[in-house]
Amino acid sequence: EEVDEKEEETEEEQEEDKDDDEDDGSASQSSTLDEEDAHQWRKLSVPIGSSEVSIVLGQTSHQVHALCGEVSADAAAVLRWLEAAASAVVPQRPSLLLELGCSVGLLGLACAQLRPAACRCVLACNNEQHLAQASRSLQANGEELAKRVTVQLLRLGDVQALEALLLQDQGGSATSLNGHIFAVGAGLCLEEGAVAMLAKLCRAGGEAILGYTRRDWREERRFWTKLLPQEGLVVEILWEGQVDEQSLDPSNCNPRCRPCEDWHVRVYRVTASAPSVGGDACGCSEDVWRKDKELKLRRERELRKAENQQRLEEERKER
Repeated sequence: EEVDEKEEETEEEQEEDKDDDEDDGSASQSSTLDEEDAHQWRKLSVPIGSSEVSIVLGQTSHQVHALCGEVSADAAAVLRWLEAAASAVVPQRPSLLLELGCSVGLLGLACAQLRPAACRCVLACNNEQHLAQASRSLQANGEELAKRVTVQLLRLGDVQALEALLLQDQGGSATSLNGHIFAVGAGLCLEEGAVAMLAKLCRAGGEAILGYTRRDWREERRFWTKLLPQEGLVVEILWEGQVDEQSLDPSNCNPRCRPCEDWHVRVYRVTASAPSVGGDACGCSEDVWRKDKELKLRRERELRKAENQQRLEEERKER
């Protein structure tokens, strides 16, 4: 009888252990699934000025990377430059802030945070999945910021949609702006659609601050040095240099090119040319740009000539 009782106790203990193992296994599986859901999107707080904004990034896997899972080097460069030059660049008066190709909405949200009482911000992109990502970032911020920011589909090259957006911000007036248009962007497709958008924006009285990562400069320089100036737009280099990707969190940033010897990231400003006497209202003719370029070249030649004459005069005195 004692032997039978011991065997029964042993069987009961084995069954209890088996049940416990099954419970642990199901709990472990549930915990793994919850953990995957929790890490599918991760919130990142980015300091800007004396405050910060929040963005939502995806996993670093290839599938989620297509949904803007990382911050590009050119976006990081624009963010740093804006933080240093915001007082002189970001408009103080009531304005429309427009982020082109908004991705996760980092630059637009940062500008809106820098000017809490002065601006309305639109995060615009031509990809619905990216817009969903920008909406997640918007929801991750406070109510005060969220009520001034909207997310809108704006396809690259759709000038009519951009005009409708500008008219909406101007209260239906196409003749003058109530405020100012300030656009930011990084990683834009350097094609004719972007040229048309920037030309329309600048002719309406706005300006654009754009980040650019150098990949194939022989091909991409045409966008900055030819296509934009042909539309009468002025392109300025505000900053160029290296973005130290090693100092950035590799899980948040996306190095897409190898650093060059001199620079691999630039921050550009694009504006309309100054109006010419008797010209059109926009003052965006190609002749104005060519005349300015010829004048600069002539001044450079005269300066080099004067330097050479001075050097020859010094040599004669030494002899």
